[in-house]
Amino acid sequence: MKSEQKYYESDTFWNPKNIKPGERERIIDTYKLIPKDVTSIADIGCGNGIFANYIVKKNKKIKVVGVDESISALKYVNTQKKEGNIISLPLKDQEFDLVAALEVIEHLSVEDYRLAQKELARVSKKYILISVPNNENLRSNCIECP
Repeated sequence: MKSEQKYYESDTFWNPKNIKPGERERIIDTYKLIPKDVTSIADIGCGNGIFANYIVKKNKKIKVVGVDESISALKYVNTQKKEGNIISLPLKDQEFDLVAALEVIEHLSVEDYRLAQKELARVSKKYILISVPNNENLRSNCIECP
């Protein structure tokens, strides 16, 4: 297993008890962006399911599937989940009204980013919701990759 993979398989990293203070606000604000006509959502790169779990709690009528590469992360997802990668999603064409990739694409190479765009578009029926870090204090949020 590569060192990066080991890093993302850490239970400490994904444990919901270790969520940063601003994360809950970000999830609540993102939830408010979901259009009213959405009945199904794929949360790509769902990590520990913070967004997917929030949706399921707030609206039981929305079908939610979380997709992530990390088996450790998926243990915390409280809805349907699939192990998978953003560049080759284990989902059908136009399967979901909304496909979300929150704080994911900034981790991709240029080549993988292009593949990911195609995959997100392939799986979405109507909407794609993407978020990336913005206005962060880079010194305090700096992480050194292994």
